[in-house]
Amino acid sequence: MAKRFFIGIIIFLFFSTQLWALPSDEKTYKNQQELIKGEAQGIAIMADGRLRLSNDVGKIFSGAQPFIWDMAIDSNQRIFIATGIGTSILKLQKSENPDTLAVWQNAEVYAIALDNKNRLYAALSPGGQIYRFDRNLKPELWVNLNVAYVWDLLFDEKNNLFAATGDSGIIFKISADGKFSPFFHSEEIHVRSLAFDSNARLLAGTFKNGYIFSIDSSGEGFVVHDCDFEEVSQLIVTEDHTIFAVAMSRKEAAAKAAADKPQPLSLGEDFNLESSVILTEQKPDLKALISGGIIKITADGVVKNIWKNRDDEPHSLFFSSSEKSLYVGTGEKGRLYRIDREDEVSLIDRLAESQIVGFYQAPKGELYLATSNMSAVYRMETALRTSGVYVSPTIDAVARSQWGTIHYDAEGGDDAGVTFFTRSGNTKLPNKTWSPWIKAKREQRYVAIKSPRARFLQWRLQLNRRSATTGPVVKNVRVSYLQQNMPPEIISLVVHPVTVQPPPAAISVIDPIMKSIKTRDDSSDDDPMTRLLGREMLRQPERDGFRKVSWKARDLNKDKLIYELHIRHQQDRHWWTLKKEIASSPFVWDSRKFPDGNYQIKLIASDHQSNPVNAAKTGEKLSDWFIIDNTGPQIEKLNIIKTSNDSLQIAFIVKDQLSVIKEVHYSINGDDWNWVNPVDLVCDSKREEFVFQIKKPAERNHTLVIRAKDDANNVGYGRIVFGE
Repeated sequence: MAKRFFIGIIIFLFFSTQLWALPSDEKTYKNQQELIKGEAQGIAIMADGRLRLSNDVGKIFSGAQPFIWDMAIDSNQRIFIATGIGTSILKLQKSENPDTLAVWQNAEVYAIALDNKNRLYAALSPGGQIYRFDRNLKPELWVNLNVAYVWDLLFDEKNNLFAATGDSGIIFKISADGKFSPFFHSEEIHVRSLAFDSNARLLAGTFKNGYIFSIDSSGEGFVVHDCDFEEVSQLIVTEDHTIFAVAMSRKEAAAKAAADKPQPLSLGEDFNLESSVILTEQKPDLKALISGGIIKITADGVVKNIWKNRDDEPHSLFFSSSEKSLYVGTGEKGRLYRIDREDEVSLIDRLAESQIVGFYQAPKGELYLATSNMSAVYRMETALRTSGVYVSPTIDAVARSQWGTIHYDAEGGDDAGVTFFTRSGNTKLPNKTWSPWIKAKREQRYVAIKSPRARFLQWRLQLNRRSATTGPVVKNVRVSYLQQNMPPEIISLVVHPVTVQPPPAAISVIDPIMKSIKTRDDSSDDDPMTRLLGREMLRQPERDGFRKVSWKARDLNKDKLIYELHIRHQQDRHWWTLKKEIASSPFVWDSRKFPDGNYQIKLIASDHQSNPVNAAKTGEKLSDWFIIDNTGPQIEKLNIIKTSNDSLQIAFIVKDQLSVIKEVHYSINGDDWNWVNPVDLVCDSKREEFVFQIKKPAERNHTLVIRAKDDANNVGYGRIVFGE
């Protein structure tokens, strides 16, 4: 009984190994480009490909409005929020429900600000009215700039307010007592953003040409940089005098889409309040509408776009002095990035809302994030998230596969808090037909995949923190699997018409009709036929009879394929080998080694060089039937009849055993060849009859040669000598 069981195991292993290709394949995830195609929630994807827990980002406000236009935080930790559509100014404090301070139904507030005395200001668009809120947070009209839009507000140390406006592109300066005047004319359509540099010079970003201006205290400005984008929507300056700017453009290809679904984040000349609104359910294609970059200008004037070749468009920036890092909020995937001092970009987190539109730091240092679609406010904590999940992109094994293991490296060798799950299926997109998520079994230094055999697989990583500030870090994830060996697939197989490849020695092979004609180099030879056929032989040596067979094949396992060709006659059952161990298409062969007739080619493709003997697979394909015809047409019943004193009638029949007659020519006394049509005017059969009249030659003795060519380019000759 034990012996039978052992033999059964051997038989099972033998047949099971025949199903699977060797060696195994491995999908690796070593860098951010590979990992960012997946979905991370609470897990940061670092620039070097490490996966770690994100800092906790807690939602403290969720609004019913789609947009947050601006936000400000005073020294009492009160958060003021300008939301749209139809602006409401909200006050948020601690865990209390927000209070509505003001509502404007027919206007939006794109900019709010706090002065040095903690007073709140809000600018309305269109119109340019700026309201100041009193101690009881009641709005009062402070100044009316009488402009279409106010995009940004910024106070200086002396409590002067600077207002960036459009569509006149003017920066206004407003003193503490409410007196205002134009401070700088940009000659652009809009001034979109303001900031102070380390020398207290005012920086301004514009729309139309995407300029960054530096403006001194007297209102004299010059262009620091032309960004090659249409719009500079945000400016920040760091302690080391580096300038960062969010720049964006509306793509020309999206002009029509932009007219139908305009973006409030990028402004056109025809911008208006009504067309700026995009509701969440519309879900515009931001990638088609907007292209963006982050311009970095160092203190010594070096300019660099540090946001290239990325799918996300930057919307907002914040520079952390303690970390020496730049935080970037994007849309419409709601991703939060961090760029380090070497300009390396790490994906820190992803929020539920689609756009991170602003970062706001409270006087005590807390960092808040504002989002749109939908409106929400988050607070970034110093503690790590309790847990986070990363879901990989779908792995396509191309064929049904046996899943192996997941190897990974844990930083410091400590993989406590690391758990892998997998699921598999046979559809490109996971759905209910896939297996459920199954926890991978932990082994020593790897985890074993327990999901069933299938073509597609996803893995999910869950990280759990060990303490508020420590958690696992995973890198170099490798997923191994063994494809089921699939037979090669031959897509096409074609036998091409005869190819003429005359080698130098080809002239030595002469048609039987030519063997009876002696040729020599003496050009004074008086025999006209010798001259004619000699020239013909030298000009067009006999066709060499070579054929070419070509094919296209593929192997789903990407195995190396080796081919062999076989041939058979229509009346045969047996296949004859043409060639084995062929590396690639095409193959040229000499058809003269085979008798004339109908033939078929069989191509066999094998993957034996990439697989064990008992696992190799073959695929084959038959060609269409084709004709091997190396025999020229025959000219029969050639005769000449005198029809009058000056004309002759020539008649003959041209036959070919296998191929259609293609063309027929005649020549008299070595003159040029003359094309002649059959009696039915069309050469389209294997037997053609010819009857035609010619003018009687002047000479006494004459030689007539008929040259016939079939569809396989074989040539046959007929000859007759006649006289008086």
